[in-house]
Amino acid sequence: MTPGKYFTNYQHLLILSIGWLFVQGGILYFNPIYTDGEALRIIREAGHFNDGVPFSSPVYYTYLTEILLTSISLKAGHFWLNYIVHLLLNLLALHCFYHLSLQWLASRFLAFTGSILLLICIPYQLYNTFIYTESIFYSLIIVYAFLLFRNGKRTGGWLAVTILVLLIICITRPSGIFVVAATIVYGFYKLHGIPPILRWAVLIVPLAGVGFWVNTGMQTGGGINVMEPFLREHIICDAPTLSTPATLKLSDQPQSLYGLLYYIVHNFPHFIQLASQKTIAFFGLFRPWYSTMHNIALGLFFYPLYLCIGVALWRKKMNDFILYALTLMIIHWVFVMMSCDEWHNRFFLTLTPFLIIIALHLFKRERLR
Repeated sequence: MTPGKYFTNYQHLLILSIGWLFVQGGILYFNPIYTDGEALRIIREAGHFNDGVPFSSPVYYTYLTEILLTSISLKAGHFWLNYIVHLLLNLLALHCFYHLSLQWLASRFLAFTGSILLLICIPYQLYNTFIYTESIFYSLIIVYAFLLFRNGKRTGGWLAVTILVLLIICITRPSGIFVVAATIVYGFYKLHGIPPILRWAVLIVPLAGVGFWVNTGMQTGGGINVMEPFLREHIICDAPTLSTPATLKLSDQPQSLYGLLYYIVHNFPHFIQLASQKTIAFFGLFRPWYSTMHNIALGLFFYPLYLCIGVALWRKKMNDFILYALTLMIIHWVFVMMSCDEWHNRFFLTLTPFLIIIALHLFKRERLR
């Protein structure tokens, strides 16, 4: 009999909420609200919004959620609104994560264990104190997955709320489009009872729209140079390994999907070399600028999850949630290979909730405990 047998869902959620208070309080005590780094761009664009000045680039419309929050905070003279909204969404996401885990793991104990793991993943939780887009983005991705896979009757209200959350995700970070793409693939997988032509149209037409969106984003500029990570061999974004550009065959339209594909086809060995290094950086997680203890802590948290995921995928049957989660992971990984990895693993940390559930899937039993 597992420990979860002795607790109701309510008791688990109460314990998680109390633990959440201690974790968030500790983070705020040691890491006050952070307004440097990427936050400077959010604050700058929020100032433009308040002044009625156009954004520096159209790309900032895909950061609109945090920019609007920050615009209100600037008028108030402090950033507590950002922080409070971050916290409330984070707590909502934790509760949604518990219920999502309970649904797919069929165990209160495993759902509680997974929620504790998510709560104590400090690099993931740390962004609640940052005036960055990550906190809202991380939370809404969990809420969206909960809505998408929620048991019960699928009403018009459920559909409206689910689509609304997806739209907000897309104006919170540019990588919200990855969630759209993963949803399209999941929808294709679920549509078994329709004619093949229509089913493939459901996959190809929306993905073509995603491709058009991505291509348009590449051409908006805003300081984004599609070829820069390859010319200067950025494994980590904004950290070139070459002082002078590499000699590569490039198209006359480098700021486009065509230009990116042209580079890959005509410089394939170079692309594969960089892609392998970026893969190691993405999944390896270690950074030379982290302390030894920081890197060890990352390894101790995530590497056992990798081991459990590998065994689970080998021994367990595929289900809807795992398909969706793996699709989302592959899309993020491909994106990193096509660009560069983030300085502090922010791209990877997006996947943390999904990694935890798939890893714990290894220990799933058939009946609710």
